[in-house]
Amino acid sequence: MYKIMPGMYLSLNDLQFKRSIKNQNNLFSNRYIVIDYCLKGGYRFRFKNERVGIVNKGNTLYYVGINTFEDGHCSNTGIRSIGIICYLNEFVQPIEQILGLSQNRIADYCARLAQRKEFLIIDTDPELRRILDQIYRYIKCDQRDYSGLIKLRAMELFLLEINNYQDYQSSRKKYYSQATIDQIETMCRFIEKNADEHFTIEDLAIKFKMSKTKLKGCFKHIYGVGPYTYLKNYRLARASQLLAKSNYSILEVANMVGYSSPSKFGVAFKERFLVNPLKYRKMHS
Repeated sequence: MYKIMPGMYLSLNDLQFKRSIKNQNNLFSNRYIVIDYCLKGGYRFRFKNERVGIVNKGNTLYYVGINTFEDGHCSNTGIRSIGIICYLNEFVQPIEQILGLSQNRIADYCARLAQRKEFLIIDTDPELRRILDQIYRYIKCDQRDYSGLIKLRAMELFLLEINNYQDYQSSRKKYYSQATIDQIETMCRFIEKNADEHFTIEDLAIKFKMSKTKLKGCFKHIYGVGPYTYLKNYRLARASQLLAKSNYSILEVANMVGYSSPSKFGVAFKERFLVNPLKYRKMHS
């Protein structure tokens, strides 16, 4: 934990928890806000109304003390994030003195976040990503003390957040019901189990009784890519395992993962792994 100024802190979070976290108490008082930038993995949380928010790599989550969730859990890969924590009754005056932001502007920013019934989730702005990459490198560097630069970058982050907030309203992530999330996860297991078959979005929408718009939006929200890209990545990952650990011919492997054309399989495989299937097998056998 790095103290940026009175009332403002920055943390690097590397977390892994298999069980759900229950928010049994009101852990977040209205005394502070948190901005959490997800760098790796992801997590999700559920509200009392059964709506679920999902935060993946490349997303930013904003919450204030009056917003509470029922439970949450992380992805299988865990979570890596950088968080900014601001205690409202401590940092307003220092930030006015140090950064020149008026108390009214800070109060307006906090009030807008507090008015939201659900946490705000957006794609992290590319400019902010560059700053976050720098902060992460500074924190992980053992040879020099970069605490001064970490503080400067954290203050720069917060200034950009204040300035960019209006733009976030049009780019916020949607929430989905727990029932819809469960349905999409069932769909994903179906796709994996039948990876050698071919499905269109319309086929999946009919089978799982869901509109194509909701299907595509929710699937990408959970897995970061659409169903077609997910299936393609899954097929190629499976093919790489078969090439490395089995004696099937390349043609057989291609057919086993749903490619009827060896040439198309070769092009797709090289695009993903940067070498053709034969060379990959030689490298990993």
